[in-house]
Amino acid sequence: MSLYARGKRKDLWLYDFEYDGVRYIKVLGRITKTKARALYEQAKTDARNGRHPLPTPKKAPSLDEALEEFLQWYRVGHAPRSIDRHERSKKRLLEFFGHDRMSAITGTRIEVYVRARRDLCRSVVTINRELGLLRHLWRWGRKRWGLRENPLEEIERFRELPRYDRVLSDQEEAGLLDQCNAHLRPLVLAALDAGCRKSELLTLTWRRVDLRRGTLTVVSGYVKNRDTRTLLMTDRLTAALRSATVSEPDALVFGYRNADKTFRRAVKRANIGRVRFHDLRHTFASRLQQAGVPLEEIQAMLGHKTLAVTQIYAHLNVDYQRKAIEVLNRRQAPTISPTLRPKG
Repeated sequence: MSLYARGKRKDLWLYDFEYDGVRYIKVLGRITKTKARALYEQAKTDARNGRHPLPTPKKAPSLDEALEEFLQWYRVGHAPRSIDRHERSKKRLLEFFGHDRMSAITGTRIEVYVRARRDLCRSVVTINRELGLLRHLWRWGRKRWGLRENPLEEIERFRELPRYDRVLSDQEEAGLLDQCNAHLRPLVLAALDAGCRKSELLTLTWRRVDLRRGTLTVVSGYVKNRDTRTLLMTDRLTAALRSATVSEPDALVFGYRNADKTFRRAVKRANIGRVRFHDLRHTFASRLQQAGVPLEEIQAMLGHKTLAVTQIYAHLNVDYQRKAIEVLNRRQAPTISPTLRPKG
């Protein structure tokens, strides 16, 4: 968009350009192209020098209206997990800011919000995600609603500690499985033996399970890509699913409503420390890596888009470090020559 003509005779000239995040639109009238070009160039010069009158801004919506419009757009093509995260953040933001217009939300008020969340002992990760929703909202709605300043630019993100990853030992796995009930055990086995994400397992239907061939096909939880991959099941996972009641083809294999709560209780009873459900996927990948399976094959089984993500698992297995240290332990300590002994 720049300078163009409209009308039946293409003699009605307009300009439409953007400078420093502000969009300038003006109808110049039925004039010659030469004059229209001169006015257009002058307008751009005035905008750069701050002499062009700013366009009348659109009325900024209230935060709840803006978030609802933004999330309607965001729900299409984004991961369910990210959508859920934004929905939780939206609830907390609206509890504080209510129906205030976005133009009334300043950096100072956001700092007050952050202090209030810290007073409630909310983690820095939680606060960063809530502020992240606001940042995304402002970037998305800047042109839509004529917002000129982003108050989040004044707010620094909290520094987050490195994420906590676990790989279960054989003993920990056995203890966990012993504490799983008949419904939870197949779900845990599917994560341990197939490396599936929780979202993939909780949406798995019997239509995608082939007990005769011993395979299951999962659809990636990342809706934007909708990738599918077919995985060969272990003998114990196949046996666990065979013992389950197979219902209609479109019925869920793991019809769980409170899988997280049930899993946390099983972990607590097993007394194996802090373990997240996603750590079962880490355990699957690390065991393959320890067995010498090429990272490219692990990447395909996990459904990663890039090898860089899969390489995270290369450092998770302590057994590799233990083997390396054993090499050093087997070396004899060097003998100190008498001539090099310290005096005194």
